[in-house]
Amino acid sequence: MRAEEISELRRRMVAATDYSEFHHYYVANYFENAGFRSMGRPLSAPLARHFARVCLELYLGGPPKKLVAIQANLTEIREFGLVYGVLSIGGKLCSILYFDDVEQGMMSVIENMETLDTEFLQFHLQRPAGDRPN
Repeated sequence: MRAEEISELRRRMVAATDYSEFHHYYVANYFENAGFRSMGRPLSAPLARHFARVCLELYLGGPPKKLVAIQANLTEIREFGLVYGVLSIGGKLCSILYFDDVEQGMMSVIENMETLDTEFLQFHLQRPAGDRPN
């Protein structure tokens, strides 16, 4: 995967007005691409917890009022300032894509596995100060 391709992904995410269309582009051209998925390394546990907490609060509209089970499998491609992966929030399958340089990401949540009704959320996130790339 070349830097130009990652730049195009970032550009499309930032400019997206139809999040479903963008998500289909991302999945078909990147997430299902073995070359893309082989890049990077697992996100550190503290940072994965940070992303999971932010995504949980974004999805719930604030801090949870009761215990919610979360599982995260997030990958970081540090040379592109990119984090991507999947989460399970209370049994709902979610995917995230985030770019450091614009401090912006997108999250999809499959609300119903039978109908594949999906909610798309855009978010802004600043990494904790000690974990920002140089």
